[in-house]
Amino acid sequence: MKRSILLCSLLCALLCSCQTAPDTQSPVDEEQNETVNHDQTDKTDAEAQTRLAYYESLVGNLQAEILDLKASLFSERVEYEARIDALETELKAMGDGNEGSTSNPNEEAGNSPSETDERLFRYTVSNGEAVLTAYLGDASEVLIPATLGGCPVVAVGDRAFLNQTSLTSVTLPKGVREIGWFAFSGCIALERVEIPSNVRAIAYGAFQNCSDTLTVVCHVGSYAEAYAQSYGMRILRQS
Repeated sequence: MKRSILLCSLLCALLCSCQTAPDTQSPVDEEQNETVNHDQTDKTDAEAQTRLAYYESLVGNLQAEILDLKASLFSERVEYEARIDALETELKAMGDGNEGSTSNPNEEAGNSPSETDERLFRYTVSNGEAVLTAYLGDASEVLIPATLGGCPVVAVGDRAFLNQTSLTSVTLPKGVREIGWFAFSGCIALERVEIPSNVRAIAYGAFQNCSDTLTVVCHVGSYAEAYAQSYGMRILRQS
C-alpha cells in the first residue's frame, strides 16, 4: 500500500513538472518596450519629415528654374520676332535695293567686274568703317575685300549673301568683327567659309540652310571655332 502511494506521488510530481508555465513579463519590462517603440516611431517620423522637406525644396527650385527659363525664352522670342519685323520692314523700304547703300564711284566703268571688285558689293560707311550689306555677283568663290570705299570692312551685314545659290566658297578679311543675321542663309552650295580670329559675334541664322558639308576654316581657340563646334559644323583649324 505504501508503495502504491509513493508511485502515485512520483507520477503526480512528474506530470506537474511537464506543464509549461505561462510567460510573464513584469510591468517594468513592458514600460521599457513601450519607450523603445515610441522612440523608434519618433525617429521614423522625423526622417520622413526631413525627406518631405527636402523634396518640397527640390520641387520649389525646379519650379523657379522653369519660370526663369520660360521668361528667358519669351524674351528671346520677342527679340527675334521684333528683329524679323525690322528686317522685313527694311527690305520693303529698300524697294529696288538701292536705298541705304553706298555706290562705288567706278560702278559705271565699262570693265567687267571680278569677284573681288568693289562694284559687286554694296556697303554702308559709319565712323570710317564699312559694313558689307549685299553681294551683287554670282561667282562661286568670293574673296571679300579688306576695304570698301577706302574704309576697312568690319562686318558682313544682315542677309548680305542671302540665297546666293552658286556660292561655294567665301573668305572674310581679317578686319571683320561681326557676321549679321542670315548673312549666308540659303547658300545651299556653300562648302567653305574662312572666318578670321577677329570675329566676335555671329548672329542668328547666319549659315541657315547651307550645305551639310559646310566647313568652317578658323583659328584654334577663336570664337568661330566655338561657334562651329556648338552647331556641329565641320572645322578646319589653322594655327
